[in-house]
Order: sequence, then structure tokens, then C-alpha cells
Amino acid sequence: MGGNDGFDSTFALRPRPSRADVDHFWSADPAPDDLADIFFGPDPGTGCPFDRIEFIVFRGHMCSAVFLARAVESAALPALDQVDAKAFDTEQSWPEWRGSAELDLVRSDGRAAIEDAQAMARGAACLTAAAALESLTADLLPDHLAAPGGGLHRTFVRLLDWIGIDPATRADVVKCIDVVRQRRNDYAHALTGSYWASPGNRPHTSFDLETYLDTMHRVGAVAVWLESALP
Repeated sequence: MGGNDGFDSTFALRPRPSRADVDHFWSADPAPDDLADIFFGPDPGTGCPFDRIEFIVFRGHMCSAVFLARAVESAALPALDQVDAKAFDTEQSWPEWRGSAELDLVRSDGRAAIEDAQAMARGAACLTAAAALESLTADLLPDHLAAPGGGLHRTFVRLLDWIGIDPATRADVVKCIDVVRQRRNDYAHALTGSYWASPGNRPHTSFDLETYLDTMHRVGAVAVWLESALP
């Protein structure tokens, strides 16, 4: 479920930042409380993109989510090098192991543990972003419309009804939200998926880098649009 899934938005879902744009922004070592700004507009690093306090709190949660994923990514790269170096040393010490299935298994198991951690961290960041958006939505609802345990979709729909969004725009926003919601549910219920497919089940979300960036972009775009749409 990576990419934009054919999403055609009437609420101006801008093009997602390219991998190069994201890498360039993060390579400049932004402050921890600016890390998510790449997902809020075309000019990250120029100050907080939000005015209302509810959205400023939301931005902080998004930055924490990005910090988490980046911390694991930074730790994973040298760890992967260490796995490869250990396999190389083993080959040098025991030449008879070179090219063996046993050595390949040692290498693949070591890399799999690290790569699973990377995927789990991205999934946790996506889950945090979805939870931050749901919390933001609940904070914006008038007291008489608040209902505990409504979930992201229902809470957001109640907010859209209160704002009075036209049906076409509402459908596009909800479609974007539901992509985020499905990914959040996938992670919450099955982490990175099961090794044993169940008959009739759809493919599980793969929390690769593209899916992570797309999810964060969707959440950020919805939040920016939402602040502008509020009365």
C-alpha cells in the first residue's frame, strides 16, 4: 500500500516530497521540534506552520514520531554493517564455510532482525501520526459532539459534519484518512504481518520507507487543510 494509491484530492493534497527533498531537509540537522515540518508544506524550516494551539501540540507529536523512526534508522545502518563484517570474518577464519547455507542463514537472520526493527519503527511512527491526528480531531470537536472511543474515521467524520464540508471534498478527505486508518490498524494488530497468510485476507501493509513517508505526508496534509477549513 505504498504511494498515493491513485488518490485524486479536491482538498489540494500537494505532491509528496521526494526522497531527495526529505533527505536534504533531514541532512541539515533540523531541531527535534522541526523534524516533521517537511510533511506540512513546501517551505520546511521557516517556522511553525500552525497557529492554533491544538495544531501546535499535534506538530510536536508528529516530530516525536519522526525522531523515533530516524533514531532506529541511524542505529540500524552500523548494525547491518556489523552483521556483514561478522559473516566476512567467519569466511576468513573458516574457508570451508564460504558460500555455505549455514553462513547465509547466519547473515540473513542477523539482517532480518535489524530490518524488522526498522519496519517496526516506521510502523510505530505511522501509528503515532494517526493517533496524533485522532487526538487533534477530538480536541477540535465541540463538547456536545464528543464521544469516547469513536476511532479516527468516526471522529473525523463528526468534525467534518460540524464544519459543514461539501460532499465531494468530504469524500476525498475521508478517503485519505481511511488509508492512514488502515495502515494504523495493520500495525496495531499484526506489526509487520504474519508469515502465514490467511485465506481471503488482503495483503498486509509493508512498512517500507515509501509507505512511511506517504503516511506521514497524508497526515500532515490533512492537518494543514483542516486548520484552514475550521470556522
